[in-house]
Amino acid sequence: MENWSLKLKFFVTRKYNVNDKFQNLWSDSFLQRSVWKTWVCRLFLLASLLTLLLQLQPLMLLHLLQWKLHFRKSEEAR
Repeated sequence: MENWSLKLKFFVTRKYNVNDKFQNLWSDSFLQRSVWKTWVCRLFLLASLLTLLLQLQPLMLLHLLQWKLHFRKSEEAR
C-alpha cells in the first residue's frame, strides 16, 4: 500500500512539474522573447509590400504600354 501511494505521489508531482514547465515555457520563452514579435513584423511588412505592389501595378502596366508604343513608333519611323 505504501508503494502504491508513493507511485501516485510521484505521478502527481511529476504531472504537476510538467504542467509547471509548460506554463514557464509558454510565459517566459514564448511571450517574453521577441520571436513572435519578429514574425508579426515580418508579416506586416510583407502585407504592406503586397499592398504597395498591387497599387503600383496599374502604373507599371501603363509605363510598359507607353514604352511599347514608343518602340513601335521608332520602328515605324525607320
